[in-house]
Amino acid sequence: KGKEIISKYVEQTLSIFYDLLSNRNTFIYEEGLYAISALICATNTDDSYIELFTPNTFERLMNEFVFQALKSGNEGVINAACLLIGNLFRFLSGKIPTLNNYIHNIFNTLVGLIMNNKEMRSIHPFILRAIANIFNFTKEGDESILQLEVPFRDLLTKIYDVSHELDITNKNDTEYG
Repeated sequence: KGKEIISKYVEQTLSIFYDLLSNRNTFIYEEGLYAISALICATNTDDSYIELFTPNTFERLMNEFVFQALKSGNEGVINAACLLIGNLFRFLSGKIPTLNNYIHNIFNTLVGLIMNNKEMRSIHPFILRAIANIFNFTKEGDESILQLEVPFRDLLTKIYDVSHELDITNKNDTEYG
């Protein structure tokens, strides 16, 4: 019964979320991204799938909302976008053919966020989780993923190198929150 209700209102719900995301208030934007991420989970289970996006609404999500969120500079918004990216790949990688077209742009944007925002450490776990979901849930042998092997290794090496630059006697290097 719950799936019938979700299915009945999915298009209207997505439209409302997009209207909210158009607001650009950081708190609303963050919650809107989390809500879409939850909607993806609610519409995709092992035994059922409710189509959430049309090609146009998916393109809008990625170009107008996800990439803008990653460029926002707001830690909460970036974290919400990373969770959304992870859920897109976890639940929809085989169901939305154009999702894989975004792999390189997403990966490069996420890597840039880590490397250029070392002081924003609270975003790093969310970014790494999104990258892990891209790798784990993209179809095995997909050329897009295979092309990321060297850049991914480079990212891990750079993260390791940064960890050696930390000074444990410096409060700013070791304290979170």
